Amino acid sequence: MSTTGKIILFSMGTLSGLLLMAALFLIFFVDINTYKTELEATASSTLGMDVKVDGRLGIGFYPALRVTLGDVHLRNQGVEVTFVKQVRLGLELIPMLQQQAIHIHSVTLKQLKISIERDAAGNFNFNKHKASGASVALKKLTAVSLSDATLVYTDKQSGDLFESSDCSLDLRQMRLSGVKPSDLMKRISFTAQFACKEVRRNDFVVSDIKVSAKANKGIVEFKPVTLRLFDAQGRGAIKVDLSGAAPLYHVDYSLRQFQIEKFFKTQVTQKVAEGLMDFSV
Repeated sequence: MSTTGKIILFSMGTLSGLLLMAALFLIFFVDINTYKTELEATASSTLGMDVKVDGRLGIGFYPALRVTLGDVHLRNQGVEVTFVKQVRLGLELIPMLQQQAIHIHSVTLKQLKISIERDAAGNFNFNKHKASGASVALKKLTAVSLSDATLVYTDKQSGDLFESSDCSLDLRQMRLSGVKPSDLMKRISFTAQFACKEVRRNDFVVSDIKVSAKANKGIVEFKPVTLRLFDAQGRGAIKVDLSGAAPLYHVDYSLRQFQIEKFFKTQVTQKVAEGLMDFSV
């Protein structure tokens, strides 16, 4: 082996050893829970809401650096907006050791519950005071995972109630080629799997929703999209083109042998028709 090769191998081995020593030091000598108050304050300032971690914080290094938070609450003016049983953040170690911005490359949320409310005056129960915009880099974020997620939206202005339950999301290979919020959907790419056991809007119920999605250069494809509606299995695909000045949508969907009586019940109270029907668009 050449001298250069030996030097490279020695340097790599030395770096690995130093990182291992740093990891062991953090595991055995640093109690991450002593930083809980500081973490809560930073998160509260960043999100513009009160963040409280009731569970313990944990740190791990396999297969990569990760921080785990238990029983996380997000409240706005004393009202709970979000609760997560467990949050797991995948972090890049080198930027943290160099005291740079926190680089998050993956987020995993388990037992997520979001409760959004719109009051009679049209005000929402979130984002009522300005966030600080603390230094947390999300351009490195490549994976987001949700499991056992629930969303409840109550609109006291219209009287509508929307609820989704037992939802999951597995988003991978995410890339951001721009930072402008207005161009986000035009510059993001990803692959994703989404599922929900049930989605309800007042008396209208859709169940067993499963969606595969892929986005690249402003074109988002949802294919296939499957769900159960009016006791029938529906299947289709949706393509959204956001690359131009105006968005374009292409929808291909069919619902065969559904109960037409259940459809009319969502529109009128009296009985209009009964039997089976096919629908496609």
